Amino acid sequence: MQYVSDFAAGFMKLFQTGGKTFISWMTSIVPVVLLLL
Repeated sequence: MQYVSDFAAGFMKLFQTGGKTFISWMTSIVPVVLLLL
């Protein structure tokens, strides 16, 4: 059961990190794309 708990915690951490990266991309890339249109 500890393995499942550790896996879930690691998965959530990975998801949170991915979310932060995605948001930083959205705030930096989207304005550039809109300017190019």
